Amino acid sequence: ADITRALLVIGQPVVLAGHSTGGLICALYAHEGERRKQIRALWLNSPFFQFNVTPSRRLLMWIAAVVGRVFPFLNDPRSVSPVYPKSIHKDYVGEWDFDLRLKPIEGFPTYYGWVRAVRKAQAQLQAGLAIRCPVLAIHSDESDIVLNWRHMARWSPGLGKEVTVRAVPGGFHDLILSRKDVRETAFAELFGWLGEQGGQPQ
Repeated sequence: ADITRALLVIGQPVVLAGHSTGGLICALYAHEGERRKQIRALWLNSPFFQFNVTPSRRLLMWIAAVVGRVFPFLNDPRSVSPVYPKSIHKDYVGEWDFDLRLKPIEGFPTYYGWVRAVRKAQAQLQAGLAIRCPVLAIHSDESDIVLNWRHMARWSPGLGKEVTVRAVPGGFHDLILSRKDVRETAFAELFGWLGEQGGQPQ
């Protein structure tokens, strides 16, 4: 609903961009969203197409998803590692200043209803989508400590008929928050790809 409202206000063709969970959401919106015809191109930055967990953790997440159907607000308050936010915030080892009240280092609780919703969305995506606009999916390598780049490379080609998958090695989970040379490479990939699609939107 939020994407639909934003597109309604913008009122012209756009490049829809999504990072991580936002990449999963934007991919599904480009597939079946109310105003998907307004999307001229889709850019996915390290999209969250599969949970990056061990087999034992995968079983626990399955249990959480089952429980989340009845008790969506049950949660695990300690499921998010502080390593990634520390790697990007200026008060630790990063270079970015963001509001720690909105994105705390310790993260937020992982709600079981959220786990269920994400698993359902990922299952739909992994079964294959029919996105009509061109898609660019970019990912890092082993330096992404949140998700597994192999999952992105595996599932991205099934998004539609016109999908480009590019790797930007050495980047963080969010390529645009990575060190300067990496983010410049990511932007070069994006703008070069947009040029191949017939130019950049106004």
